[in-house]
Amino acid sequence: MQPAKYLKIVTAIVAFAPVLGAQTKPPREPIARIGDQAIYDDDLLPSIGGQLWQLRSQEYELKIKALENLLNQRLLENEAKSQGLSTDALLEQKLRREERVALASCELTLKVKPDGSSDGWFKSLPALQTAMFKKAIDAYATPRRDHLHSEITAESAQIEPLDRRLETSREELPYPNRMGRAFCELIEHLPRALRTDWRTGSK
Repeated sequence: MQPAKYLKIVTAIVAFAPVLGAQTKPPREPIARIGDQAIYDDDLLPSIGGQLWQLRSQEYELKIKALENLLNQRLLENEAKSQGLSTDALLEQKLRREERVALASCELTLKVKPDGSSDGWFKSLPALQTAMFKKAIDAYATPRRDHLHSEITAESAQIEPLDRRLETSREELPYPNRMGRAFCELIEHLPRALRTDWRTGSK
């Protein structure tokens, strides 16, 4: 969002804030009577004042958020109209531009060891690909897949220290090791045409 447009939004919200926060004071009319004693709204405040404040605060925040969304939508529509585009086309254009910026700084480093194993890391993975990658990794790392691995009993866990080389319940593994195994399983499920024989390096 351009600074000028952001300033317009902030100015509008600040200008509208007193209206949102203003409370119209009703006429002082009793809401109940006991004999000749009148009961007014103010008499209820000691018992419900805190709850009323929370409700009014939530109402204020909801209205501020709705106003911000509406202003953003109107600004988007005006910008799209000025460029002769639909709002969907303009959004697509903005997303593509943001994606190109993110991909420009995305890096993957892989160091292959003599035995064929490797160390690696990546940085600046774009948001969309990060969400897709995390969803896939979480799916493979979930404990619900423990039926694919032999389980370790409580008795043996107390007697023998955990050996990561053994097929144990994923709940027994440290989180980084569990995620590493999930990553390996994800790679194993790549299309067959992309798989490589690690012994020969050939497909």
